[in-house]
Amino acid sequence: MPLPAIGDFEKGRALLERGDAQGALRVLTPVAQAEPENPAVAYSYGKALWAAGSRDRAILQLERAARLDPQNTPYRVELGNALAALRRTREAIREYEAAVSLDPGNADNVTALATLYARAGDSAESRALLQRAAALNPGNAELERRLAEADSGQTMSYTPSAPSAVSASSTVNAPSAPSASSSSGIVYTNDDLRRAGGGRTPGAVPPQPPPPVVRASTQQLGEEEGHWRDRAADRREELRSARQRVAELQSRVQDLRHQADRSLADDDLQREAAKAQDDLDSAQERLAKAQRRMEELQDEARRKGLPADWLR
Repeated sequence: MPLPAIGDFEKGRALLERGDAQGALRVLTPVAQAEPENPAVAYSYGKALWAAGSRDRAILQLERAARLDPQNTPYRVELGNALAALRRTREAIREYEAAVSLDPGNADNVTALATLYARAGDSAESRALLQRAAALNPGNAELERRLAEADSGQTMSYTPSAPSAVSASSTVNAPSAPSASSSSGIVYTNDDLRRAGGGRTPGAVPPQPPPPVVRASTQQLGEEEGHWRDRAADRREELRSARQRVAELQSRVQDLRHQADRSLADDDLQREAAKAQDDLDSAQERLAKAQRRMEELQDEARRKGLPADWLR
């Protein structure tokens, strides 16, 4: 990095640390344009964009930093935090998995990954990670509390139908996917046990059949196949157009950057290159939004039980 750029970079970082996000952006933007392959610049620029409220552009810069320096744990953690804040949980898990792999002894990162898995609905993996974090940080009251909560969330009460050595407060493991009617304190009779082939053995819970898979029909959903196909086609066209625009601008930015490198004194060319980079950043932001809109449509279709080929 040239000496003037280093000075501006340090100035921008100092402004960011003081909480002046807009001031940091004014200083760091030209540095980022001049040093697009520098991970430290992309990281600081991304943090400044985030602090200034430009979430999508911030994600792009943080992703760039992590891509340029994938072994840098703080880069992966910062990107994971940003993705988690936007509820992009699976992507955040990916980054925190990388961070934990790079620094397996960091209890804070292991705990954060456990939280993300819990948010994603994977309670078993979340609990295993909490146990790992507790082993790394023994005696931590917060981790012990969360482990206790995880344990209580994995059990359900069972009341025997006849007096036995099993007390009414005994518990059995809850099914991994309980039906909507499941609740604590369900009483099973001896007839239930006999029908399940368990005789009168106290505490024998009759096996429950798996819940039927209910496929939603178009009548139930009030949605027609053609409507969903049209929505998917619109999303695909939006993605195609956004990708094409990004590709065009990437080519233009690269060409202008080469010209600007050969003509450092040409202020007009430098400004044109900077403007093209701004246009590219905006286009990448639109592409990120288009990708999320397609993912949201796919998630909505899955929740409604629609056939997968309706979106193809």
